[in-house]
Amino acid sequence: SRAPSALLLLLSLLAAIHLAKLLLRQRRLEPPGPFPWPLIGNAAQLGSAPHLTFARLARTYGDVFQLRLGSRPVVVLNGERAIRGALIRQGAAFAGRPRFPSFQLVSGGRSLAFGGYSELWKLQRRLAHSTVRAFSTGSPAPRRLLEQHLLGEARALVALLVRGSAGGAFLDPSRSLVVAVANVMSALCFGRRYSHGDAEFLRLVGRNELCLSSPSVKLG
Repeated sequence: SRAPSALLLLLSLLAAIHLAKLLLRQRRLEPPGPFPWPLIGNAAQLGSAPHLTFARLARTYGDVFQLRLGSRPVVVLNGERAIRGALIRQGAAFAGRPRFPSFQLVSGGRSLAFGGYSELWKLQRRLAHSTVRAFSTGSPAPRRLLEQHLLGEARALVALLVRGSAGGAFLDPSRSLVVAVANVMSALCFGRRYSHGDAEFLRLVGRNELCLSSPSVKLG
C-alpha cells in the first residue's frame, strides 16, 4: 500500500505546483492561452500542422496568446499588426532566441541563427551582412565569384532533378534544394562544394534540418 500512497502523494504535489504556476501566471498579467499539462505543456495539442492550431487558438484567445513547450513559455503572434508591433517597433526585445536543447546542438548555440541577442551577436551580424553585401553589390570580382557558384550549383541541381525524374518518376526536390543552398554557402565560406551524394555533408545538413523541423527535440 505504500507504493500507491507515494504515487498519489507525488501526483498531488505535481498538481499543486502546476496550479501555483497558473495562479502566478494570472497575477503577472501574462497573455491568455490554453491550459498547459504538467511536464509536456501544450506540445501534444500542436499536431502535425502547428500553424493551423495557432490560427484556431487565435480565434479563441486573440492575436497574442501564450502556450508552453515542455516547461518553457512561448508567446505566439498572429496577424500582421501583432507581428509588426513586436518585430519592428520592439525589435530588440524580440531579437533573442530561447535556450532550447536542440539549438545547443548547432555550434553550441553560438551561431547567428540560434545565438542569444547581445553586443557580440550584433557585431557578428554586421560582419556577416557586410560580407554578403560585398559579394552581391560590391566590386565586379566578388560578384562574378558569387555568380559562378550560383550558376555551377544550379546546373548540378537541374541535372540531378532531370535524372531523378526520368521516365516520369516522382521526385521530392526538397532535400536537393536544401543541399544546393548549403553548397553555395560552403563554397563562399570555405571555397569548396560537395557532391549531393557526399555522406558526411548530407549528415551535417540532415542534423540541421532535424533541429529546425522536429518540435519534440525542443522540449526543455
